[in-house]
Amino acid sequence: MSDTRLPLCIVCGNVVLTREQLAAFEREREQLRDALLDVLNQACGSDDGRLNSMALSAYADALRLLAEYGLVTIEDERGRCVIARR
Repeated sequence: MSDTRLPLCIVCGNVVLTREQLAAFEREREQLRDALLDVLNQACGSDDGRLNSMALSAYADALRLLAEYGLVTIEDERGRCVIARR
């Protein structure tokens, strides 16, 4: 039977993180991801659940990033024009 618990420390490159540090990092990452989704909902969201980058590269890049996390689904994409759905 293998032990699936995290080791006391995780070595990532030249950085060593404890379980507590890794958990804190994950919580912070989730908070930042959720804040980005909130910003996009307010800046380029519509009542039907769609998000439109309006050809702004910052919005387009953010929508692509959220799609990688599975928080939005990209429906159409042409350069800086990205249409996604929550």
